[in-house]
Amino acid sequence: MNTIEYLNAKKIKFREIKLSGVPRTAKDVVKIYGCPLEQVLKTLVFVGKTVIIIVLQGDKKVNMEKVRSITKDKKIRMSTPNEIVKLFNKNIGSLDPFIKCENCIKILDKKIFSIDKVNMGSGIPGIGIEMATEEFRKAWDGVIDDIT
Repeated sequence: MNTIEYLNAKKIKFREIKLSGVPRTAKDVVKIYGCPLEQVLKTLVFVGKTVIIIVLQGDKKVNMEKVRSITKDKKIRMSTPNEIVKLFNKNIGSLDPFIKCENCIKILDKKIFSIDKVNMGSGIPGIGIEMATEEFRKAWDGVIDDIT
């Protein structure tokens, strides 16, 4: 099930955006979508005792000490591009917040709820998603905490 099917199954309201290019970074999304960087959600993958998916605003940085505290794992590191391909059969820049991951820890930075809407990848090249942050909260299936 892809992200659009997942959101539809959960009856989440969102808007599909046809993209003129394929973004690889949050700054690419700003150029292609034309939205502010704070509205862009980036999906990062870390590895430790398990795989950790972190979702935060494009203008924020992960506080690793906070993530280590939440996961109770002191040896977390950023995944490599090859690990992302092995884990998800996707390249960097094509991960979306709702990517399926068995036995993963998924953490969303709670600061996203200080804004009204967010933009993110859909996991499908050429299609982006925009939705209200409250709709995003309904769809999220992981931890919500302060990680920036």
